[in-house]
Amino acid sequence: MMREMVSEDVAAAVTRDTEGEAHSFAANLLMPKRRVLGMVPTHASVSQILAAKHYFKVSAMAMARRAYELGRLSEWEYRQVCSELTVQGYKSGEPRDLRPEQSKVFRFVADTNRQKGISVSTVSEETGLVPKELHGLSFGNIWAVTGGSSLSQRAILGRNESV
Repeated sequence: MMREMVSEDVAAAVTRDTEGEAHSFAANLLMPKRRVLGMVPTHASVSQILAAKHYFKVSAMAMARRAYELGRLSEWEYRQVCSELTVQGYKSGEPRDLRPEQSKVFRFVADTNRQKGISVSTVSEETGLVPKELHGLSFGNIWAVTGGSSLSQRAILGRNESV
């Protein structure tokens, strides 16, 4: 019994460490220290955090966290900025214009398939994936590839409502 509890605690700690390393890697990759320090002033305001967020194309909360980690915000300032961002709707998402990146290759495939009249069914047969899987793997953009209609979208997703 005790051994199981210890191993669960160890597993949770390893998961936290791995998750922390992943967050650190992503922050360093997306928001390099030198660029952040060059762009975000000490005691940055919410509007300066939002300007940096747009520049780096990251979430507002991630930008605030990175500014705090790099000493551009004190702990109190960081809490104040996060509080204001929460009031503006940034805690649960990005209320204004953070669009997901779109693959240029995906757009090329979409245009080519559309020109050739290739259907979702054909893509499904050739890949061995059911249309619903294709929809998920394309982040909901399978109809951009095939030029499908709302009716075919409902059929693929197994829905009766409008899409």
